[in-house]
Amino acid sequence: VISGAQAGKLLSVAALDFDASTSILSDFFDPAKLAEIEIFKSIDSEGGTDIAAAIRRSTALLKVFQPPADPPVVDVNRPHMYVLTDMNNNEGPAVVNTAVNEAKAQNIEVHFGHLKPLAVKASAASGTINGDPVRIAKVAEPLDSLISAILSTGGTYSVIENAGAQ
Repeated sequence: VISGAQAGKLLSVAALDFDASTSILSDFFDPAKLAEIEIFKSIDSEGGTDIAAAIRRSTALLKVFQPPADPPVVDVNRPHMYVLTDMNNNEGPAVVNTAVNEAKAQNIEVHFGHLKPLAVKASAASGTINGDPVRIAKVAEPLDSLISAILSTGGTYSVIENAGAQ
């Protein structure tokens, strides 16, 4: 969850961990200091996934954000959130779509980093094609209504093969 920055101003970042529940790892803070204390190492992958709850919690945090007095942080840009997820929501994509649209209604950009979104699909054919053996190919998932909702916020949808790559 990021509250905007302007040239010469500091950026303020909050970190959340989500699975079946959402927990705040850090309230809004200087991102360089969050990196120093390695806050993101406390993110786990235990339990189910409730992406919609994480988006709603992030939206609520962004709506009540007050810049800390020290260091001075100026919130002058449209707030935005970045969600790193495998997109396997416990209750399906429709509730996530609704949460993204709720964030959009609050003027929040939503950005998704889809972890390992490429599915490996085996070809039904066997043998060779033009003398080359048939191989398993990676096929990208189609753009669906959830991704369209993400893009409609002004946010982005990115393919990330693993969390370390972001």
